[in-house]
Amino acid sequence: MKKFIGLVVVLCILLCTLAVAANEPPHNIEWSIDNGVLTIKGSGAMDDFKTESDVPWNDKKGEITKIVIEEGVTHIGNMAFYGLKNVTDVSIADSVESIGLCAFHYTEGTSTSLGNLSADFQFTLESDSMVVSKGDTFTLTVTVEGDFKNVAALQTAIVYDKEIMSMDSTTCLDEEWLATINEDNLGFISEPMAGNVANNLRIAYFSLSGVSINEYSPLYTAGKTKLVVAKVNCLALSDITDISPATVMIKNSDLTKIEDGKVISVPCGENQLTYCTKLPMANITLETNSASAVAYAKENGLTVKSDIEVVEDEGVGIEKEDVAVSDEMVITNGETKIEADVAPYTSNDGCVMLPLRAILESKNISVIWDGETKTIFMANDDAFAAHQIGKKVVFGNDSNMDLQHESEAKYDRCFVSPDFFQKAFGIEVALDENTNTITIK
Repeated sequence: MKKFIGLVVVLCILLCTLAVAANEPPHNIEWSIDNGVLTIKGSGAMDDFKTESDVPWNDKKGEITKIVIEEGVTHIGNMAFYGLKNVTDVSIADSVESIGLCAFHYTEGTSTSLGNLSADFQFTLESDSMVVSKGDTFTLTVTVEGDFKNVAALQTAIVYDKEIMSMDSTTCLDEEWLATINEDNLGFISEPMAGNVANNLRIAYFSLSGVSINEYSPLYTAGKTKLVVAKVNCLALSDITDISPATVMIKNSDLTKIEDGKVISVPCGENQLTYCTKLPMANITLETNSASAVAYAKENGLTVKSDIEVVEDEGVGIEKEDVAVSDEMVITNGETKIEADVAPYTSNDGCVMLPLRAILESKNISVIWDGETKTIFMANDDAFAAHQIGKKVVFGNDSNMDLQHESEAKYDRCFVSPDFFQKAFGIEVALDENTNTITIK
């Protein structure tokens, strides 16, 4: 009896743990609502959210009229406050370094691209994300609705913009979905084929075929039902705020049935993604001394109250402030001085910060600035690297590498810690405090 009671207690604890985990708050972040004020506190970055329903306070959004982000929070996640139309005041702590996609936006109507709705079978495209940050993955699902009795094969194609997203036709199919297809013994899924359409458009074909579905098939349900034709994992090559037919669509859907020994081609419709127009919440006022938050407000046409002046050059919001500039510090390649239009300086926590562009270009490394994503792309004949302003990591050699210090934007330029150059391109940096010289090897 005692063992039974102990088992019940363990099960209850497990169920409670699962219930909490299903709606747990963002990592390192706590939140509360009191008299209409949503307070976010903690240490570090909020999670990025894919949809409104992922946000923990979404079911209470009608109660929220004010948002307070306390000191310690460094990043406001994608869609964090999406659709909070009753909010008029937002207080953002100085510690916030970045604000995610559509964090302060709302939905303005919906739009759906429809095909032939009278067709016997409808192909529909759905995404698991409303917004996707550059470098993140998202999943597209193609479903077909109809009566699948005696269906022998079906095919659809996904057309996408190669500059916005990518999919590897040999590895993109979702493994869990593939397992269900094999278990249900439909037959086989053909190797996805990729091809070009025009300009930036690419196309990937997906097919299911093999055996007819009849009363004896585990997939057959009498009457109209839905079947997943393809579940595809994609990579965002840029920030995507609208997953719509302008980004990705389905085309050339085809379905074959076998009746009385004859192969019959069935008319199919294409019911596209339902998507929405996302607009900034123009009725809110941001109160903040965070340079990133002020720049975000200006980019999105929001009212802002701040004690700092922010200038915008090449898409970077740069706070005008005094720093410990080392005017006498000389950057050299060991033989001659490297000319730079800005001088190195020492950060508030004692790290020497070096001008990225001047040093890399002295090594014949190309530097390209993407103002929209605040990302720097760097390349020479041997290596490629990418780095986002304000981050403490650089991507190179097919991996992310941690840095000694996060980069900083000062004087319209990006400054990085000395280890950045070695990790990204194998460039050694030596600091001689006696001669106040920085040598780039």
